[in-house]
Amino acid sequence: MTTSDTTPVLIVGGGPVGLVLAIDLAWRGVPCMLVNTGDTTARHPQGSTHNCRSMEHYRRLGIGNQVRNTGLPQEDDTAVSYLTRFTAPELSRIHMPSPAEKRRQMAERDPSLLTPEPIHRRLSCMSSRCCMSMQKHFLKSI
Repeated sequence: MTTSDTTPVLIVGGGPVGLVLAIDLAWRGVPCMLVNTGDTTARHPQGSTHNCRSMEHYRRLGIGNQVRNTGLPQEDDTAVSYLTRFTAPELSRIHMPSPAEKRRQMAERDPSLLTPEPIHRRLSCMSSRCCMSMQKHFLKSI
């Protein structure tokens, strides 16, 4: 890049926030450039849990189903277990419905009461790779 090159928006950081920002700006027709220090996806957790509001943004951008497909199986429950050690006996468990069951429950209720997008969990390496592949696909379609 030379000193005469310009870009309206420079995004520093290719983590989940930077990647989604680049996708959102492209969706709005705003040229941008994303720079990142690393050549590959992170090996430590980044964006492994996506809250309801993030999932609403993904759905608005047309990538909600792609994001959901990178996570844990939709029919797996999301129970929380309490242990003193990973190999120790379970002390307690909070049973929670699977993401698929949550979506079924939400579809049966008044849509103004709850978000139609439950929280989503996935591995961090899947998160960054998914965002990068979606960004490449999305930018090609513009």
